[in-house]
Amino acid sequence: MPLPHCLRPLLLGGVSLLAAAPLAADVLDDYVRVQTGSFTTARQARLDARYETAIWHVAEIWQQPRDVAAATAAPAASPVRWLYSESWMKDAKAPYMQRISRLVAEPDGTISVRRYALPEPQRFIGGWQDRRSWRNCRLARSHRSRAATSC
Repeated sequence: MPLPHCLRPLLLGGVSLLAAAPLAADVLDDYVRVQTGSFTTARQARLDARYETAIWHVAEIWQQPRDVAAATAAPAASPVRWLYSESWMKDAKAPYMQRISRLVAEPDGTISVRRYALPEPQRFIGGWQDRRSWRNCRLARSHRSRAATSC
Protein backbone atom coordinates (compact mmCIF):
# COMPACT_ATOMS: atom_id res chain seq x y z
CA MET A 1 0.00 0.00 0.00
CA PRO A 2 1.54 3.39 -0.96
CA LEU A 3 2.22 5.99 1.71
CA PRO A 4 -0.29 8.84 1.98
CA HIS A 5 1.18 12.04 0.52
CA CYS A 6 1.06 13.85 3.87
CA LEU A 7 3.22 11.15 5.52
CA ARG A 8 5.93 10.87 2.88
CA PRO A 9 8.06 13.80 4.10
CA LEU A 10 7.77 12.59 7.71
CA LEU A 11 8.74 9.00 7.02
CA LEU A 12 11.39 9.70 4.42
CA GLY A 13 13.21 12.28 6.55
CA GLY A 14 16.64 12.90 5.03
CA VAL A 15 15.62 11.21 1.79
CA SER A 16 12.86 13.79 1.17
CA LEU A 17 15.18 15.95 -0.96
CA LEU A 18 15.65 13.06 -3.35
CA ALA A 19 11.89 12.53 -3.58
CA ALA A 20 10.96 16.22 -4.01
CA ALA A 21 10.12 16.11 -7.72
CA PRO A 22 7.88 13.01 -7.57
CA LEU A 23 6.21 14.34 -4.43
CA ALA A 24 5.55 17.67 -6.17
CA ALA A 25 4.11 15.83 -9.17
CA ASP A 26 1.85 13.77 -6.90
CA VAL A 27 0.59 16.94 -5.19
CA LEU A 28 -0.21 18.48 -8.58
CA ASP A 29 -1.92 15.29 -9.76
CA ASP A 30 -4.05 15.27 -6.59
CA TYR A 31 -4.90 18.97 -6.98
CA VAL A 32 -5.95 18.58 -10.63
CA ARG A 33 -8.01 15.49 -9.81
CA VAL A 34 -9.95 17.38 -7.11
CA GLN A 35 -10.33 20.64 -9.03
CA THR A 36 -11.58 19.30 -12.36
CA GLY A 37 -15.24 18.61 -12.97
CA SER A 38 -18.50 20.49 -12.77
CA PHE A 39 -19.58 22.11 -9.52
CA THR A 40 -22.64 24.06 -8.39
CA THR A 41 -23.92 26.08 -5.45
CA ALA A 42 -27.54 24.97 -6.09
CA ARG A 43 -27.91 23.38 -2.66
CA GLN A 44 -26.59 26.48 -0.91
CA ALA A 45 -28.94 28.68 -2.97
CA ARG A 46 -31.93 26.51 -1.98
CA LEU A 47 -30.99 26.74 1.72
CA ASP A 48 -30.15 30.45 1.81
CA ALA A 49 -32.06 33.03 -0.27
CA ARG A 50 -29.08 35.43 -0.14
CA TYR A 51 -27.29 33.23 -2.67
CA GLU A 52 -27.94 32.45 -6.30
CA THR A 53 -26.86 29.30 -8.09
CA ALA A 54 -23.39 29.48 -9.62
CA ILE A 55 -21.97 26.74 -11.83
CA TRP A 56 -18.28 26.06 -12.52
CA HIS A 57 -16.82 23.80 -15.15
CA VAL A 58 -13.09 23.05 -14.91
CA ALA A 59 -11.21 20.78 -17.30
CA GLU A 60 -7.58 19.97 -17.96
CA ILE A 61 -6.72 21.10 -21.49
CA TRP A 62 -2.95 20.56 -21.68
CA GLN A 63 -0.30 18.65 -19.77
CA GLN A 64 3.43 19.19 -20.14
CA PRO A 65 5.92 16.53 -19.09
CA ARG A 66 8.98 17.66 -17.18
CA ASP A 67 11.21 18.01 -20.24
CA VAL A 68 8.76 20.38 -21.98
CA ALA A 69 8.15 22.38 -18.79
CA ALA A 70 11.72 23.69 -18.91
CA ALA A 71 10.97 25.54 -22.15
CA THR A 72 8.20 27.52 -20.43
CA ALA A 73 10.39 29.04 -17.69
CA ALA A 74 9.41 26.39 -15.14
CA PRO A 75 12.16 24.56 -13.28
CA ALA A 76 13.23 21.50 -15.27
CA ALA A 77 11.92 19.06 -12.66
CA SER A 78 8.50 20.74 -12.34
CA PRO A 79 5.48 19.26 -14.09
CA VAL A 80 3.06 21.78 -15.63
CA ARG A 81 -0.70 21.35 -16.04
CA TRP A 82 -3.19 23.66 -17.73
CA LEU A 83 -6.85 24.08 -16.72
CA TYR A 84 -9.72 25.87 -18.44
CA SER A 85 -12.38 27.32 -16.12
CA GLU A 86 -15.82 28.53 -17.07
CA SER A 87 -18.15 30.08 -14.48
CA TRP A 88 -21.87 30.66 -14.95
CA MET A 89 -24.81 32.02 -13.03
CA LYS A 90 -27.88 29.78 -13.40
CA ASP A 91 -29.97 30.67 -16.48
CA ALA A 92 -27.34 33.15 -17.79
CA LYS A 93 -26.84 33.43 -21.54
CA ALA A 94 -23.03 33.47 -21.20
CA PRO A 95 -20.43 32.67 -18.53
CA TYR A 96 -19.30 35.52 -16.28
CA MET A 97 -15.72 34.25 -16.24
CA GLN A 98 -13.50 32.15 -18.50
CA ARG A 99 -9.77 31.66 -18.07
CA ILE A 100 -6.83 29.37 -18.52
CA SER A 101 -4.67 28.55 -15.49
CA ARG A 102 -1.09 27.27 -15.67
CA LEU A 103 -0.23 25.18 -12.62
CA VAL A 104 3.34 24.31 -11.70
CA ALA A 105 4.31 21.86 -8.98
CA GLU A 106 7.13 23.47 -7.00
CA PRO A 107 9.83 21.28 -5.40
CA ASP A 108 8.62 22.25 -1.90
CA GLY A 109 5.18 20.74 -2.57
CA THR A 110 3.37 24.02 -3.25
CA ILE A 111 1.55 24.79 -6.47
CA SER A 112 2.09 28.03 -8.37
CA VAL A 113 -0.73 29.30 -10.57
CA ARG A 114 -0.59 31.83 -13.40
CA ARG A 115 -3.91 32.84 -14.95
CA TYR A 116 -4.51 33.86 -18.57
CA ALA A 117 -7.40 35.78 -20.12
CA LEU A 118 -8.89 34.62 -23.42
CA PRO A 119 -9.23 36.77 -26.52
CA GLU A 120 -12.80 36.59 -27.77
CA PRO A 121 -13.88 34.38 -24.87
CA GLN A 122 -17.28 33.68 -26.46
CA ARG A 123 -15.44 31.43 -28.95
CA PHE A 124 -14.50 29.10 -26.10
CA ILE A 125 -17.85 28.70 -24.36
CA GLY A 126 -18.20 25.00 -23.63
CA GLY A 127 -14.44 24.44 -24.07
CA TRP A 128 -14.41 22.30 -20.93
CA GLN A 129 -16.30 19.58 -22.84
CA ASP A 130 -13.75 18.94 -25.59
CA ARG A 131 -9.95 19.23 -25.26
CA ARG A 132 -9.55 19.23 -29.04
CA SER A 133 -10.78 22.84 -29.20
CA TRP A 134 -7.52 23.88 -27.46
CA ARG A 135 -5.15 22.12 -29.85
CA ASN A 136 -4.03 25.24 -31.75
CA CYS A 137 -4.18 27.78 -28.93
CA ARG A 138 -0.92 29.55 -28.01
CA LEU A 139 -0.16 31.82 -25.07
CA ALA A 140 1.57 35.17 -25.09
CA ARG A 141 2.16 37.80 -22.45
CA SER A 142 1.12 41.40 -22.95
CA HIS A 143 2.62 44.31 -21.02
CA ARG A 144 -0.55 44.81 -18.94
CA SER A 145 -1.90 41.30 -18.45
CA ARG A 146 -1.38 37.74 -19.41
CA ALA A 147 -3.57 36.70 -22.30
CA ALA A 148 -4.01 33.67 -24.47
CA THR A 149 -3.47 34.62 -28.10
CA SER A 150 -3.59 32.82 -31.43
CA CYS A 151 -6.45 30.58 -30.33
